[in-house]
Amino acid sequence: MKLPVLFFCHAAPTLALDTQAGAEFAAWGASLTTPKLGLVVSAHWEHHPLSLGHSGSHQELLYDFFGFPEELYQVQYPAPGGASWMPRLETVLGPLGRVEGRHLDHGVWVPLVHFWPLADVPILQLSLPKSFSNKALLQLGQALAPLRNEGVMIITSGALTHNLRRIDWSNRQGPEAWAVEFEDWAMQALQRIDVEALCQPEQCPAYAMAHPTADHYRPLLVALGAAGQDPLQSQIQGWEMGSFSRRNLQWG
Repeated sequence: MKLPVLFFCHAAPTLALDTQAGAEFAAWGASLTTPKLGLVVSAHWEHHPLSLGHSGSHQELLYDFFGFPEELYQVQYPAPGGASWMPRLETVLGPLGRVEGRHLDHGVWVPLVHFWPLADVPILQLSLPKSFSNKALLQLGQALAPLRNEGVMIITSGALTHNLRRIDWSNRQGPEAWAVEFEDWAMQALQRIDVEALCQPEQCPAYAMAHPTADHYRPLLVALGAAGQDPLQSQIQGWEMGSFSRRNLQWG
């Protein structure tokens, strides 16, 4: 059975404490077949060379943020590791770096605390090398695609819009026009599987505002490569903090 490919909008770290928003992730996770492994690529680990993070039990997490409520730094997600999958991943991808001291960042655990709340699915994190071109990230996803038939769920974590300078903490305004423009452009390109356009997002005039840095956009390309021609579904959508898309995606 071929498992789906997911793109998480991991939102602000406070999502981990938000039971209302978390319920949407919980319902989504419950609707899917439980995989043998969750292989996650997050915007928050741009490590080169291509590497795997901690492969043992995830008793420790990275709280890679500051200035948030103290209770957020107490959240735990002790999912099993995926050490037994590391040889298979090297067969698929070639030699990989190993960074055992690199624990799950908030791009991984924040949505997963709701998505798989029992923390019973083994998790491995794969880095998103900053040195890779957009096309190389697409090819990375294509290389991972066969694992979908082996019980691996490929999950990428970023955001369709991510401009920290334009946060509206009051959340009183509707989404800004440039954010809507870029999300619409991306969704149209995804629906027609326009790989060339998605590898050149600067074609959309709103891209510079939507992504002052490319890190949160680029996980989408890994998902696109892994998804192939599979149909696309929006699982969660909407806006928060004025310009942040909550669009979460599933292929297959």
